[in-house]
Amino acid sequence: MFTLTLCIGVSAWLYYLVEIPVKTTALKWYSGGFRLRQLVAEMIVKPMQHLAQSPLIFALILLIVVPVAVTKLYKRADRKSFTAAAILESASPEFQTVSFGEQVELLAADIVPRRGSARVNTVWRFSSPGTAIAKIHFAGTEYDSRQQKISCGPESVGQPLVVSMVVYQGKYEVADAVEVSLSVNGEKITPKLSGRDIVSQTANHYPIFSSQRIQEGVRMSRRAVLAR
Repeated sequence: MFTLTLCIGVSAWLYYLVEIPVKTTALKWYSGGFRLRQLVAEMIVKPMQHLAQSPLIFALILLIVVPVAVTKLYKRADRKSFTAAAILESASPEFQTVSFGEQVELLAADIVPRRGSARVNTVWRFSSPGTAIAKIHFAGTEYDSRQQKISCGPESVGQPLVVSMVVYQGKYEVADAVEVSLSVNGEKITPKLSGRDIVSQTANHYPIFSSQRIQEGVRMSRRAVLAR
């Protein structure tokens, strides 16, 4: 809706500020009444004067400014909804902190559906500086995994680090589970969870979303995500 409104506003501006002045100038040139010194007046000054004296200019401003402003506000709210605090708050109550070796912990994870895709968010914490590779896997499918590098400097030790990866809906909605793995210095780290066993098709993968949770995520609305 905002894109259509913006297109109408921009098209109207181009019609009044470009098409009409160019057409008028071309007709005058063809009839022999065009002079080079009148170019600025005919193509720039007069159209702006006509628009300034007409209420149409305010309607055109609204058609352009309002969609742009609302889109920017939406994007700002969208970014805020993926902060570490928001993800930790929205994570399932059953989620427990998972240790990947002695250096890295997985604090929380959530899945946010988007149009034709989903955004898988994970929150990590390092006990010492280092670099790791986080991968998202689709259990029970042959789809490729997504991966992203995590870098933790001395100033980020002990602080939650957010890793976000966008996955296509056709991949995750048919998966038995969405799993995560972590590699540090090229070595895959086996996750450890105190209190219960980790059920995974691969020893180095930790399931963060079951098939039931995935379907629930598919049915989620963006309104609920932005509300947090």
